Amino acid sequence: ANAAGIRSLAVLLNGATVIAGDRVLVASATFPAIHGASGVRNFVVGDFIQVFVFQNAGSAVNIDAALEYSPIFWVQKVDRGG
Repeated sequence: ANAAGIRSLAVLLNGATVIAGDRVLVASATFPAIHGASGVRNFVVGDFIQVFVFQNAGSAVNIDAALEYSPIFWVQKVDRGG
């Protein structure tokens, strides 16, 4: 792990508008930076979302997968029917 810099996450709508995000100033190489972002949003036909991550530690930083937490992304459609 690397204790330098920040780690950030941004969810963009249609490549331009940030609709969710998170930023962590890393204070320890012992504990990983864990991000989370959520929300409820109305989309229309043609909308798309992207997830971007950023770090400025000065060297490569791995994204780790673990049983307790893992890099996941999911979307759920909520429809009232009709």
